[in-house]
Amino acid sequence: MKRLYGTLLALATALFALPALAGGPFDSFRGSRAGGGSVTFVNGQTETIRCTRRGSPNGNSLSLTMRCASASFKVDMSCNLTASGTHVSGSCHESNYGVGIRLNGSISGSTIHVRVATDAGSSGTLTMPARGGLALISANAKVARRLVANLD
Repeated sequence: MKRLYGTLLALATALFALPALAGGPFDSFRGSRAGGGSVTFVNGQTETIRCTRRGSPNGNSLSLTMRCASASFKVDMSCNLTASGTHVSGSCHESNYGVGIRLNGSISGSTIHVRVATDAGSSGTLTMPARGGLALISANAKVARRLVANLD
């Protein structure tokens, strides 16, 4: 009888653990990625840029840091995102310019697509696959209009 109760307890424990093992929508963003690309400034000048991204998913949440730097430009963002189904929302803080950023959009497969709005009045879009390209396109930025990088 003790053996039967022990087996039932082990089975119940395993069943309750299954949802945790299934993973969340941001699991493919776990770890670090690095790569390069280009940044285009509002004056039309383009520079080569290097970027790193580190993701720490936890269920339906994602903590993310992104750093990109060129010869004359640097971005250093810390973000927290939450998914509800395919809807994604969250916020970031860019430490070099002291700007708050709001994100709102969706996740499709392993790609995040969001609209970006900053406290400074800039807006745009961010497309970020778990692997591969990173594209931040800003409609009315004061410094950079477009940042495109390949993160492998």
